[in-house]
Amino acid sequence: MLEQDYSIDTLSEKIYSPKTKSYFKEVLQTYSSGSYRSCIVTLYTVVICDLIFKLEELSEIYNDETATKILKEIAEKQKDNPKLSEWETNIIVLIKEKTSILELYEIEAIYQLQKLRHLSAHPVLTESSILFTPNKETITAQIKNMLSFILTKPSFFSKKLATNIIIDISENKDRLLIKEDLKRYLEAKYFKNAKQDLLNQLFKKLWKFTFKLNNPDCESNREINISTLNIILNKDYESILQLIGSEQASFDFINDGEVVDYFIIFLFKYPKIYAKLNQSTRVLLDAEISANQNYKFLSWYKYDSFDGHFEVVTELVKQRFCPPKLYFDCLLELFTQFDKRTKYLDLSIDMFGYSSDFNSADNRFLYLIEPFLNEYTEDQLLKIIVKINSNSQISNRNRARVDNRKIVESIQNLNPAIDLSTYDSFRY
Repeated sequence: MLEQDYSIDTLSEKIYSPKTKSYFKEVLQTYSSGSYRSCIVTLYTVVICDLIFKLEELSEIYNDETATKILKEIAEKQKDNPKLSEWETNIIVLIKEKTSILELYEIEAIYQLQKLRHLSAHPVLTESSILFTPNKETITAQIKNMLSFILTKPSFFSKKLATNIIIDISENKDRLLIKEDLKRYLEAKYFKNAKQDLLNQLFKKLWKFTFKLNNPDCESNREINISTLNIILNKDYESILQLIGSEQASFDFINDGEVVDYFIIFLFKYPKIYAKLNQSTRVLLDAEISANQNYKFLSWYKYDSFDGHFEVVTELVKQRFCPPKLYFDCLLELFTQFDKRTKYLDLSIDMFGYSSDFNSADNRFLYLIEPFLNEYTEDQLLKIIVKINSNSQISNRNRARVDNRKIVESIQNLNPAIDLSTYDSFRY
C-alpha cells in the first residue's frame, strides 16, 4: 500500500460523524477501483451531507439557533425547487457567513472540490473530452483535504456557541460542583477540538459575567464561571494573555464589593494578567489593594521579586494580621512554588503565636499548625511550644491539652530525650 493511501485510510478512521463514515466507504471503493470521476462526485456529496450533519448536531444537541435557521432555510429552498441543487451552494455560503464551523481556507477547499465535481459530472460539449476525468494525484489531494479540513472535525463552532456553553454550565452547575468533573464535561462536549476563536469568545463573555456585572444571575453562577475561566486559561495561558493585551477594552473594568475578592484570588493564580490590564483598571485595583490587608497578602504580582512581597507579608504578620484560611492556602501554594516552604512554616508559627482569643487559637492550630506537624523541624516545634507557653489565649483554651499532645508526639519523634518540663504553661 502506498504511503498516501495509508494516510487516507488512517484519516478516514477519524471521521467524526458515524453516518459520514458509513457514506465515505463508497468514496474509498471508487478511489481503490480507479473510478476517479465517480470518486470526486461521491466525495462532494459526502462533504455536503457532513455539513448538514454538523448543523443538525449544533441544532439538536447544542440548541444553536443559527444552525436551526440555516437548516430551515435550506429545507424551504429544497421544497420550493426540489429538482435544483442550488441549496448545496447556499449551505456553503450560509455556513461561511453565519457560523464559525469552518475557516476561510476550508471553505475555499470545498469550492475547489465543487468545481471539480461539476467538471466531472456535467458534460461540456465544447471540449474534446465531454466529461472531465481527474487524475489520481488530484483525487488523493482532494480526499485528504476533505478529511483533514471537514470530515474529521466536530460540528464546532457557530458564533452563538459561547453563549450556549454559558447557559449549559449554568443549568448544570449543581451537577458539576467538582472542578475536575466540570473540566471533563467541557473537554468532552466542547473543548476537545475547540478552536482558539471559541475559547476567546467564551473567555470574554465569562469575564464580563464574572467580574464586570453584579446581578442575581451573575452571583449565582460566579463560582462555576470562574472555574471555567480557570480551565480555559490552563488550556492556553499565553493565547489568553495575548487576547487581554490586544482587547483591553473588553477587560477594562472590575466591579466593586465581593467581586474584587474573587478577582484578587484570580490574579493570584494568573499573575501575568495584571500587566495586561489597562492603566485605569490597574489604578482602581491598586486602590482596592492598598485599602485591604487581605488583598496585600496575595498581591505578589505587583512586586519585582518574591522577596519584595515576602517583606510585605512579614510586616503584616508582625502587625498581628491573620487572613482567612483560603488566603493562607493561596500563600502556601505561592511559597511552595518558589521553594520557600520553610519560610511559610515560620510565618504560620508566628501567626499562631499572635492568637488573641480562644477561638482564633483553635482555628489557627487547625489550619496553620496541625497540617504541618510532620514537616516542622525540632527548632520550629520548640518555637511553637514557646509561643503557647507565653500566650494564655493559647495555653488556657479547652483544646490545649489535646493539641499539645500532638505537638509532643511530633517533637519526640525527632528527639525522644527532649525535656519540656521548663514550659510551665505548656500542659499535655
